Amino acid sequence: MTIDNLSTDTWAQDRLGRAEDAAFLKSFLLNRVAERKEAGMPASYVLNIDAQWGEGKSFFLARFGRMLRDDGYLVAEVNAWQDDHADDPLLSVMDAIDQAVAPLVKREKQAEDRWNEAKRTGAIIAVAAAKGAVVQIARKVIGSGVDEISTILSTEAPVISDKTADDLARSLGEILDEKGKALLATFRKSKMTIADFRHNLKEFLDVAAAKDQRLPLFVLVDELDRCRPPFAIAMLERMKHLFEIDHVVFIVATDTAQLSHSVGAVYGGGFNSEGYLSRFFNRTYYFDRVSRMNFVADLFTRSPIANEKISLPPQIDLANYLTEGFDFFGLPLRDMEQVYDILRSIATTWNSRLKLEMCLLFPMAIAHQQRVPVRFDGNFVDALYRLNQRFGGTNGWTIKFGFDNYRQEAEMVPALSVVNEFIAHSERGLQDINYSVASMHSRWVAQQLSEEFAILHQNTFHPGTALISILRRYPDMVRSAGRLLPHRS
Repeated sequence: MTIDNLSTDTWAQDRLGRAEDAAFLKSFLLNRVAERKEAGMPASYVLNIDAQWGEGKSFFLARFGRMLRDDGYLVAEVNAWQDDHADDPLLSVMDAIDQAVAPLVKREKQAEDRWNEAKRTGAIIAVAAAKGAVVQIARKVIGSGVDEISTILSTEAPVISDKTADDLARSLGEILDEKGKALLATFRKSKMTIADFRHNLKEFLDVAAAKDQRLPLFVLVDELDRCRPPFAIAMLERMKHLFEIDHVVFIVATDTAQLSHSVGAVYGGGFNSEGYLSRFFNRTYYFDRVSRMNFVADLFTRSPIANEKISLPPQIDLANYLTEGFDFFGLPLRDMEQVYDILRSIATTWNSRLKLEMCLLFPMAIAHQQRVPVRFDGNFVDALYRLNQRFGGTNGWTIKFGFDNYRQEAEMVPALSVVNEFIAHSERGLQDINYSVASMHSRWVAQQLSEEFAILHQNTFHPGTALISILRRYPDMVRSAGRLLPHRS
């Protein structure tokens, strides 16, 4: 299968190249399941898609599911994070499958009967887990034994004779033997119920195949790495022990490093979490890392910033400017989105005719997000350079000034030098701005402050008073907007 076969509507907003991943993975999974069946292995598969936050996992699963449904496959979609409140993840998976197969069971009575049987046995398993039946019985064994021991010891003499010790041993043996048999019977019943569930689900899928339903059944699991560790582990265990049957394919999208930390939190720091997780997946597919340019473009598409509120030097595109700044500081995608969210929040609340000076506001937003104090003095620029060294970003971040009417050569200026110019000029009153500076970038900064003087003060002022630039309010604006950041797991 090639990208040419994919629906342009389904992948219309694909800016991260995930359509190509979908084409490859669909072909791989269908053919690999067929190969396993021919080799006498279960015609099932569990694929882990490993990608960091912001690299398009949820977007991919949603579009991949739509693509598979368009091709006639049964697709169950599980948002593990939304269902994290359930006692047993099996309920979440069964509900998703129930919705996926609803059209089939509605028109096919035989399929409906088989699916109802699968649901019935699945419900028994889930309810037993919800009640903690096996765990409760195990506790009862220990608790009852302890109670019996306490009773026997309390009625005996302080010094236990050999005969008393023998009697005590026989009594304890009988107690534990009786309770152990009950526990073993419950365990065997649980195993039989699981076997019944697998059998009933397989029969349902066999009936679906006989009714010309395209298989396998695809179960897409998203957000597992955000769940409570016990729930995430239980989900993996259910996939392994209940659904390893013909015609079932699980696709689990995770930040696997994050999921590994969750597993380690349950089993302890010395536990081999990565090795443990590898038991549940047949293969892991790694998405290509997203370029910052593509990620910024995606941010602008999903949550645009009003250009009419933004001021930048002539011929400078905002998206390119932000991308180069993120490259300079070497920020990861999660931090980039938070900085962008600060800028967008400020733009949302900005109602002045004066435009926001992005050359100053953007570095301040980065500093705040990185917990660097935002100060309106020369030390702030030094702190930004140190921030660049912390993340190992690019060596240069320049702005081109080439708008002069006298055909002068373009002036390439470090972006942080423009920050310095804004700070230096705004330290004096607007009425005292020096407009006769030689460099193009310094003259441009002076012109921006001149516009502020004209727009906000109509070029007038009272002698003896200093008109303080609104730029001095930027640090407070950034801090306020920073309090609106979304919570991320």
